[in-house]
Amino acid sequence: MSLVKRLSGYVKGSLAAICLASAMGLEGKLYSKDIYVPRDYQTIQAAIDAAEDGDRVLVAPGEYVVNEPISYRGKDIVLKSEEGAEETIICMRNPIDFHHARIFVFENGETINAILEGFTITKGTSPHEGGGIYCKESSPTIRYNIIVENNADSGGGIACIEADPLIMYNIISENIAGSEGGGIYCQDSQAIICLLYTSPSPRDLSTSRMPSSA
Repeated sequence: MSLVKRLSGYVKGSLAAICLASAMGLEGKLYSKDIYVPRDYQTIQAAIDAAEDGDRVLVAPGEYVVNEPISYRGKDIVLKSEEGAEETIICMRNPIDFHHARIFVFENGETINAILEGFTITKGTSPHEGGGIYCKESSPTIRYNIIVENNADSGGGIACIEADPLIMYNIISENIAGSEGGGIYCQDSQAIICLLYTSPSPRDLSTSRMPSSA
């Protein structure tokens, strides 16, 4: 059963309804143009750099190795895998700068229309906040991803610093934090977080598991 179908069974309560309404509104958008990786551009960052607000970047299945963070550069675009998170992996390896070895950074005022969808995000690291994904003064939509085996001092999986992202339908598992927030760490943020599965990391045993479906 696909990730989307598995998680769809957990739609409960008013917060879930808010997330669904947001998702339906985002899905209704018409995109200016589609850019394909690797058909049009070999790397995800190159495709993002070529995109403009309202475009969609579609990524073919496979493993994509990065050595520095991927940035939307303030653009309201959709970055989406064609075949889902289980088939499309983004992995940090041999980073240029260990202090900047996160997988994704959102720090240029991205809005809810900057969408990250359908990837396994793994092996990111930071000596500060956000090993897998770092949001600073930005409000992207992060959905249908598997965020696994990342590490940071705070927010091994995701860190939100003065940020208001929409984080929905993700699996966040086996991420490590040196101090707090193995899965997600929020500071001065109003993130909407719903319908995710988290599992404890060795240093963060307080995360909760999604209830099993009836």
